[in-house]
Amino acid sequence: MVRSELALSDRPTIDEVDVQILRALLKNVRTSFSEIAKDCGMSSNAIRIRFKRLEKSGVINGSIMQVNPKKLGYGCIALLMIKAEANMENEVYDFVRKMPHVVSCFKPIGRYNIQCLVALKNVDELTHTIERVSSHPNVLVVKEAIWVDVVKMDHPENLAIRTSDELSHPSELLSENNNPKPAITPSQLDEEVEENDLEESCELDKTDLLIIKALSKNASMSFRKIAEKLGISPQSVIKRYNRMRKTVLSFSSITVDLRKLGYIGLAIFLVKASHKHTPSKVFDEIVRIPNVIVAHKCVGAIDINLVAPFSNFKQVLEVKQKICNTPGVSEIEIFLDELFPSWPLNLFAQLVTSKN
Repeated sequence: MVRSELALSDRPTIDEVDVQILRALLKNVRTSFSEIAKDCGMSSNAIRIRFKRLEKSGVINGSIMQVNPKKLGYGCIALLMIKAEANMENEVYDFVRKMPHVVSCFKPIGRYNIQCLVALKNVDELTHTIERVSSHPNVLVVKEAIWVDVVKMDHPENLAIRTSDELSHPSELLSENNNPKPAITPSQLDEEVEENDLEESCELDKTDLLIIKALSKNASMSFRKIAEKLGISPQSVIKRYNRMRKTVLSFSSITVDLRKLGYIGLAIFLVKASHKHTPSKVFDEIVRIPNVIVAHKCVGAIDINLVAPFSNFKQVLEVKQKICNTPGVSEIEIFLDELFPSWPLNLFAQLVTSKN
């Protein structure tokens, strides 16, 4: 279903305090109202009222805790880029979408008119999956890109959130001043991920999986409520949560409707690094570009996969130019797509049910 652009009159009112609330909860959904209130110089109750208003208006439309698929035994996460015959695009899309191991499928505007994400046990399964997709008579080309980083893929610190007053006046959205810099560098993030990701999978029992399932769908759910549902003590839930935190449960956040923040679509950038530069160094520079809210290092047909929302086409060109100006970028391809219903995405929550 196509999600149309919202008129300015239909967008909720957002001020600087609302922006602070959104940024804090996008970074960590379990940030307390009292902590946010302290930073804003307001009472906890005032922050709670504003949070409820943001929920009621649809700006905040949920909360998630992302799952690290490698810890569930899925060692190969790959993006398949498919070129299908134009007049048979819908038929191919339905065929691919119903295949086992496909966790997400979409139809962007660009050379590859179907793209899908697959979660597989190993590279051998990827080979079989590509062969099956290629076997469809209306599939012309299939290219693959294996995701290297599946833990820190979302970058809410890069999202430009403008107040209602700023949205009412034409100005540059992608100003460097509009986006606070990350507290830690991408290289530091990689070190954290590598330390916590030494093993492909870990031992999880049924209770662990039920806790993961509950938090992946509603990261704000209290430990007491989870304990009541499972018939165990809150202390047991907390102990298990702390054991899985930052390994299996990699990132928690509210989810937002980007339309409510003034955006109308997504630009997807597929980037190749030159042979003289390592993709990791190129990635570290690109991931700092304002409004690059999703970023993956890859192995295969591309080196880096990026996603950026836009309010007008000029912003797409601005992001493209910033990427092109990054040392080490040799090729770039752009695709356009509609907005996610909610962002950040909760791509791997369905794998918990499969594991269970």
